[in-house]
This record gives sequence, structure tokens and C-alpha cells, in this order.
Amino acid sequence: MAVNDFTSKATEPEICFPRSFPNFLIWIYNLRITYPKEEIYICDDDVSGAFRHVKWNPNVVGMHMFMLFGFLFFCMGLSFGDNTSPAQWEVVAMVRQQLAQSLWYAAVTTIPRVAKYLPKLSFAPLPTPSDIATFTPAKPDSKNPGVVNADGSRKSPTFDHHVDNCPYADVALFLRQTISASILA
Repeated sequence: MAVNDFTSKATEPEICFPRSFPNFLIWIYNLRITYPKEEIYICDDDVSGAFRHVKWNPNVVGMHMFMLFGFLFFCMGLSFGDNTSPAQWEVVAMVRQQLAQSLWYAAVTTIPRVAKYLPKLSFAPLPTPSDIATFTPAKPDSKNPGVVNADGSRKSPTFDHHVDNCPYADVALFLRQTISASILA
């Protein structure tokens, strides 16, 4: 008997990470609609030891034991292989996503708070007209209007997580703001 025998995916939180990569590609497409002549920078943040951040109630640690090379191990947090671990991590990932989006809109206070952690950003040279000619054009439609709201303000990146990875993209003008929001979240 294992913990997977006592759990049902029907009672666990929804798993959203399979949609993260398509959402990321849609975001890049919408960036290209709004910024047809600019470089788009792709980034990724990884949450180190992600599953270990969510701890089990001490009453259920006994259900998360395993033996390896004659040693008995107790999993105090989520582990790879448990059918509930991805769903339990999704809650943390969704909170981080929403926090990053909120912090993105508060760039005036977000960027100074993480300035000492920001990598030195060096951007590619501005694309030449011949470079721009190689960019695949993106056309707006009802589902892909670009990354600008109706009032002219810029939309936040989506910050969709693929389990413990957070891929995001932006143009140079907003990249420091985008990285800062992700780091602080």
C-alpha cells in the first residue's frame, strides 16, 4: 500500500501547468502584435526545491515514507511520484503567478526592492531593417489583441508556471520590471 492508493485525483486541486506552455506562446504572439519591430527577450525562473516548500501535516508523514539502500526516509514535504504533489504545488504556483502580476503593476516600488538581486541586463543591439524583415508578423484578432489594454495601459505578463518553472517574456522597455516582479514573487 502506498499513499497513491489512498488518494483520488477527483478530490485534489485542478492541475493547470499543462496549459502553461501554450499560454506562454500566446503571450509571445501578443507581444509580437504590439511590438512588431522589437526584440522579445525570453526568461525563466526556477523555484529551487519547489516541492519541499509545501510541508505535510505531521499526522500524514507516515504515509510518505520510503526505503532506499536499507535506510528509511520520511518525506516531510511534497515529493516526486506522489499523485497529489503536482496538484498541491499548483496552489503555490497560482499564488506566485498572481503576486508577480500584481507586483508588475507596482513597478515603482517593486524594482527598487529587488535591485540588488537583479542580474546586469545587456540587451541585443536594436534590430536592423533586414533583421525586422525576418520577424514573423503577428496579426491581432478577437482572441489575440496584443498586450495593451483598451485604456492604453500595458498588460502584465502572464507568469504561468510549468510546475516549478516560470517562463516569461517581454521587450527591453519592460524587462527589468518583469524580472523584478518574478524575483520578488
